[in-house]
Amino acid sequence: MSLTTLGLNLIYTTPEMIELVKHSWKEFFRSSVWQKSAFVNFLMGLLFLYLALNFAFLGYVAGDILLKIFPGESPITNLNYGLLYYFLIDIFLRFYMQPIPVLSLIPYLHLPVNKKKMIHFTLVKSLANVFNTSIFIMAIPFAIGWIAKYESSSGAWFWIFALFAFNGINNFLSIYLKRVLAEKPQIVLGFGGLIASLIALDYFDIVKIGEFSRLLFDGAIYNAVWLLGPLAIMGLTYLIVYKFYAKNAYLENFEDSKKKNIKSTNISFLNRFEQIGKLIEVELKLIWRNKRSKSVAIVSFLFVFYGFILYPTGGQNAFSLILFGLIITGMFMLNYGQFLISWESGYFDGLLARNVQLSDYISAKFYLFTASVVAAFIFSLIYAYFGWKIVLFNAAVAVFNIGVTSWIVLYTATFNPKKIDLSKSSFMNYQGTGAQQFILMIPVMGLPVFLYGLFYLIVGETAGLISLFVAGGIGILLTKTFNKLLTERLREQRYKIASNFRE
Repeated sequence: MSLTTLGLNLIYTTPEMIELVKHSWKEFFRSSVWQKSAFVNFLMGLLFLYLALNFAFLGYVAGDILLKIFPGESPITNLNYGLLYYFLIDIFLRFYMQPIPVLSLIPYLHLPVNKKKMIHFTLVKSLANVFNTSIFIMAIPFAIGWIAKYESSSGAWFWIFALFAFNGINNFLSIYLKRVLAEKPQIVLGFGGLIASLIALDYFDIVKIGEFSRLLFDGAIYNAVWLLGPLAIMGLTYLIVYKFYAKNAYLENFEDSKKKNIKSTNISFLNRFEQIGKLIEVELKLIWRNKRSKSVAIVSFLFVFYGFILYPTGGQNAFSLILFGLIITGMFMLNYGQFLISWESGYFDGLLARNVQLSDYISAKFYLFTASVVAAFIFSLIYAYFGWKIVLFNAAVAVFNIGVTSWIVLYTATFNPKKIDLSKSSFMNYQGTGAQQFILMIPVMGLPVFLYGLFYLIVGETAGLISLFVAGGIGILLTKTFNKLLTERLREQRYKIASNFRE
């Protein structure tokens, strides 16, 4: 179908399109994102506004930052050097985090609605998502402040259109890949490894992808003809996805896609830990078999690599190292732990009905946290390249996370947890979010910094570091005591929690 035919179809079916827009609008405002208290929605709105303003400001000053890093070189050219890598990483992240918009077709497939027009509407609507809009929060201020000022206004517009074209390519390609490769995530992981290899090869001047990126986006600024290639590829990917769903958009196909061929695998070494081992095994299967929990686990794993960005640019300030260590060694515990009981909202009644000791239930959660922190710390040893001081701080924060932070997370999780749909992606999904998630950040972020700062001011840096080790060590020694206290807390709250999950 040509673009002219598509345009005419949209004009002739204006009432249909208006009705679909109304449905989309209602779907948005009736989503779980808004089904929280006005206070939580207000806090989330402030947070998004704050982040948007920060990114917009970062885009505006990005040229000055690049000038300081690469003095005497064009910041526009240097930014264009990395854009192709950005879009390669973007397509990798979209596979795990971007929802499939065509699932919204399901309620209409049994109705007398033109299926092809519905697919067109859904695919066009998919462009209005956070992945596609977030980059422009930074790109537009940069284009205004640098490209329009030092090159030309038309060049700024061409550059923006080039970004739009590549965003569109990634958007439609990710929709197609998620449907085709849903059961083969190892292929996408291999793609992630390929991206990492290309970055390494570029770093050692073997394969210069960055130079091609610079040529491509610099060319878009000076000559609009360069846009024809990306726009043509965007149109091609759109047609591929459209034809795929026009051929496969039937209820039985969507139902078949939901029937996952889950193998009954056992993690044998956990059997030696009896009931606690079985509970950990169930938790690991829950994480791997469900979309939202898997997304949280993958994103938390990616934060382990965050040190390659933080340490070269963040300096060796002790308080920064504590916060960096918290992010690297404790991100899974914080991301997954803030909804710790809510993950089991679908079968929490079953857990209560089974002969499961609450103390074993809590121990399983604690040991899962401990394993994640230890694994993250072992990986973080590679940051010794930036200095052994980093390793020392990461070790102190890791011990503190195991002995103190884990119990704070476990205790906070018992406060009014909310039901979670495990089948939905975690990206821009705030189902289950409540005031406790915001309260949790205060002791988690503030306590290690306060403890270190107190002993640092009284005695010195070494004493501050030892205080984190000691506090964590005491927490580990008091594991049984904390477990007993938390068991009593959960025993008091269990029926209230189960009642919340039934709402």
